[in-house]
Amino acid sequence: FWGNVFFLFFFFVEFLLKVMALSVDYFKVSWNLLDFAVLVGSIIEFAIEIASGNQGSAIVSVARTFRILRVFRSVKRIPNLRNVFHTLALSFFSIASVTVFIVIVLFIFGAIGRNVFGNVRQLEFLNRNANFRSLDVVFFMMFRLLTLDRWATIMGDLMNYYPPFCNNNQPGWTYVDPESGEEKECGVLND
Repeated sequence: FWGNVFFLFFFFVEFLLKVMALSVDYFKVSWNLLDFAVLVGSIIEFAIEIASGNQGSAIVSVARTFRILRVFRSVKRIPNLRNVFHTLALSFFSIASVTVFIVIVLFIFGAIGRNVFGNVRQLEFLNRNANFRSLDVVFFMMFRLLTLDRWATIMGDLMNYYPPFCNNNQPGWTYVDPESGEEKECGVLND
């Protein structure tokens, strides 16, 4: 708490000194606008924290995200870091294009996975959170597989899978067990 008060006081004094020195020209420099945004965000966060009585409310947690902007203040003082930041800013649209491309590829492979594995009944690792039955779950599962998060377990369930397949034309996603002839549940879909 006291560290936050110290930095808030320090930023406020710096703001006052810069405004007295530069007057209206203070707001013409983009780095000063960042400093001003950090200061305003910190004041709002401090006011909310005081008003809520230092309780850990959700509003205080959200307001604390303005503290992260304080790191960017050091960018203008370190030349090498400023070059890295400038390069990152210039490559933003290229990164966005690559992200859109990855989303499209995930969607295509998700649609293929939905068509190929959509009627696979739920097993140990193919469950309501990881399955190929609906496209929204498939999309997140494809991201999970892309990051290699327990992909071997899902691959193992799909490799060890044997018929009968689930029939989504029947209510409740059921299948008929070939040994007993009983109708069994494939697993609950998105409960």
